[in-house]
Amino acid sequence: MNSKELTVEASLQAKEIKKLEKWLRMFLSVSSIFLVTAYWGFQGKGLRFAAGVTGIILTAACFLLAAVINLGIKKGRENIRRMLNLAENSDV
Repeated sequence: MNSKELTVEASLQAKEIKKLEKWLRMFLSVSSIFLVTAYWGFQGKGLRFAAGVTGIILTAACFLLAAVINLGIKKGRENIRRMLNLAENSDV
C-alpha cells in the first residue's frame, strides 16, 4: 500500500467509527430507558416486578454492548492514527 491508499483507508475507517459512535449513543439511551423500566417495575408486585427484573437484565446487556462498541471505537482510532503516521513517514 502506498501513502495515498493508506489515507483513503483511514478516511473510510473514520466514517465507520462515526457509525459506531451512533450505535454507542443508541445503546446508552436504550439502557437508560430500561433502567427507568426496572425502577418502575421494582415498585410493584407480580408482572410489574417481572418487568423490573427484565429491565435490569436488558440494562446490563445494553451496557455490555456499549462497552464492546466503545472498545472497538478506541481500537479503531488507534489503528487510524497508526495508518496516518505510516502514510506521513514513508511511502509504503
